[in-house]
Amino acid sequence: MITVFTSTYNRGYIIENLYQSLKRQTSKDFEWIVIDDGSTDNTESLLFKWKNEEANFPIKYKKIKNGGKHKAINIGVSLSSADAFFIVDSDDFLVENAIEEAQTWFQAICEKPQYAGVSGLRGYTKDNPIGGWGTFSNAYIDATNLERKTYGLLGDKAEIYKTEILKKYPFPEFKGENFLTEAIVWDRIAIDGFKIRWYQKIIYICDYLEDGLTHSGYAKSIKNPKGYLAYLNLISQIYGKEYADKKKFGFYFVSRSANSFNACMDKMQISLECSQILEATYQQMILEMKKYFAEHNIKNIAIYGLGNVGNAFIAASDNLNLNIKYAIDRRETGYHVAYCENITPKSLNVIKVPVYSPKSKFPPVDAVIITLKDYNEKIKIFLQKYFDVVVYWKDISLKYWID
Repeated sequence: MITVFTSTYNRGYIIENLYQSLKRQTSKDFEWIVIDDGSTDNTESLLFKWKNEEANFPIKYKKIKNGGKHKAINIGVSLSSADAFFIVDSDDFLVENAIEEAQTWFQAICEKPQYAGVSGLRGYTKDNPIGGWGTFSNAYIDATNLERKTYGLLGDKAEIYKTEILKKYPFPEFKGENFLTEAIVWDRIAIDGFKIRWYQKIIYICDYLEDGLTHSGYAKSIKNPKGYLAYLNLISQIYGKEYADKKKFGFYFVSRSANSFNACMDKMQISLECSQILEATYQQMILEMKKYFAEHNIKNIAIYGLGNVGNAFIAASDNLNLNIKYAIDRRETGYHVAYCENITPKSLNVIKVPVYSPKSKFPPVDAVIITLKDYNEKIKIFLQKYFDVVVYWKDISLKYWID
């Protein structure tokens, strides 16, 4: 039997897609556990309605005070009566034979202690996998979560873990914090040598919504610093101190760009000594970037992308002697407002930036800065049609940090 687990928060407008996909499953040998993470919409009434319907599978529903997905997973694991635990988000759904496929895969490894579970692929559609199909030719490959990139298993996947494993590796919980990256558990399981059997079949369809965790990035981490710094300590074990320090500086840069030194130290909850080291690196980075822009006669710019790096770049623009004339973003048009603390936490500077869609006619600037997390050749080629100078943020910052 499989537990399909869903943590939800105010997704009454879309969670029925998942419910209907569960009703369509070719195998009904599963239970659905829903942890309502403090929703204020109609989620509760929907779940009580569905519990009373003839769905041919049991539904366990529990409403809790908002505490974050990681805490909800801990509760879900404790309530599970199945051997396998399949996390499916409330804005996503499963293909019709997902449970049937997962059962077949799981039965092959359930008695083998070296395996933590199995996984299929997530897709934007049934034929379009997130992160590609993988670069192996067999039906599956056995690898830890930390080894999967070797086999082209990029992006989010549809992992089904052994419930007994998840009970041994609960998510750490930090008082006052409601977000923690799931990688802190998946990577710990991998460090201890447990493998996943990865299959090249799409069983899970997802859409990264604007109100989802995927779009929150550093913004969530900055508000939950204890959990993120705990994750960085784990990263140090995996990739080494230099890599972890660059990740920590990236975290600091995003926070520092919009905050005074004291406010940043307080928000990140780090020591004065650690803050001073990070601040020295921050100031050196600002000096070198100012030098770069001055040497290339770049003063008036546009930025492509309004994620965490884009927001930090806007906030730091005064220190860089740059005029950000506008931003280009596929998800937003109109005006983008950035709030930046100057000198003291009580002194706020508001930066208002016009935002154009990629289909707009762009006013002339000295350069466009691509502030995306990863390189994207298609976007670069697109922008080169309209701008003489196209600069990747990563090319001028990689010495200091890793997003």
